This record gives sequence, C-alpha cells and structure tokens, in this order.
Amino acid sequence: PQPRGRFGIRAGLRRLIDGDPPPAPTPHVPRQALVKTPRLAVVAVAAQLGGPLLLTEPGALPGVIADEIRRLGAERVTIAGGPVAVAPQVEDALRDLGVTVRRLGGADRYESAALLSSATFESADTVYIATGTNFPDALAGVPAAAMRNAPILLVSDGIPAATRAELERLAPSTIYVLGGPVAVSDAVFDDIEAIVDGAV
Repeated sequence: PQPRGRFGIRAGLRRLIDGDPPPAPTPHVPRQALVKTPRLAVVAVAAQLGGPLLLTEPGALPGVIADEIRRLGAERVTIAGGPVAVAPQVEDALRDLGVTVRRLGGADRYESAALLSSATFESADTVYIATGTNFPDALAGVPAAAMRNAPILLVSDGIPAATRAELERLAPSTIYVLGGPVAVSDAVFDDIEAIVDGAV
C-alpha cells in the first residue's frame, strides 16, 4: 500500500531514496512533522551519524514509522528531545520493537541542541549558530552544516549556558552566525567572538 499522511510519506521517501536499507542504521526520532528549529539541529547530527531522520507524534509512535524501523533493521534509535517533546510512551513503543533506545533532550531547545552536539561531535572545526526563536536561518544553514560535518547551536537574546559550554568545549576555528543583527544581535555576535577569540 502507498504511505499516507506526512509520516507515511516520509517513510516512503526513505524507500525511494535508499533502495535497499543500509546496514545497522541509527534512526533519529524528533518531535513531530512540523518544521521547528530544534529539529534542524538534529538534521546535522543525523548526517554525521549516517542514519535516517524519522518523525513521530509527540505522544505516540506512528505505525508507518514503526514499520520503517523494522524494515531498516535498525539496532539503535536516538530520541531527540525531552519527555515533553517526545513522550515516554514513544520510548516504550520503540523498546517494544527490540531496539536500543537513548534519549538526548534538555530542558529546552538550546540545551537539546547542545546535548545533541556533545553526544555526536568529539570535535568540530566549524560550528553554525542560529537563533532558536525562529527557523528560517537555521533551515538555510542545514545543508552547509551537514556537508561540513558541523553542529548547529542555538542562541536567543543572549548565549544560553548550554550553548556557551558547548562552544568552549569544541573551540572551533570557524563559526558561521546565520542571519543578520535582527536574528542574532550584535551584542550576541560580539559575545560569541569573545568566546572563540575572533573565529566568527
């Protein structure tokens, strides 16, 4: 049968693009089929790990996604987001599929993006930074971040503690700030520059 709905279409596209399933992939299950900034940070992580990005409802794992995980023969699934974004029921449903499940999610999108980065990137010469209050700038940066094996970290009207700590850990030689001063203020830009000694 043809996949129906946005979740089914996403699983169907996986089949069209991949042909035969890759060996032991690692699907990532973020919140839901809506474009939001936290998910865009997940795309760079999925590209780094070489696993598909699959979507779930916040409170229930769609049947087509469960079927796709079975088809892929996945052994591990990473849930991107805390229990508010992806409910414990989804985690239980994934475990029922016989896969190993880990959750990477913080108190908010900023901490979640930093946790995803720290769990995936031992080091990174390049980091992309975008506002966490809107998605267009981060969306534009996703292809470049994926090509450069670089994480996407998020800021607001300041630099959240989790983002700051991850920048200090990575100590990248180059940082691309996505968007103009309306999206990322000059004050935040200067603060980023101070953290990395002018590598922006």
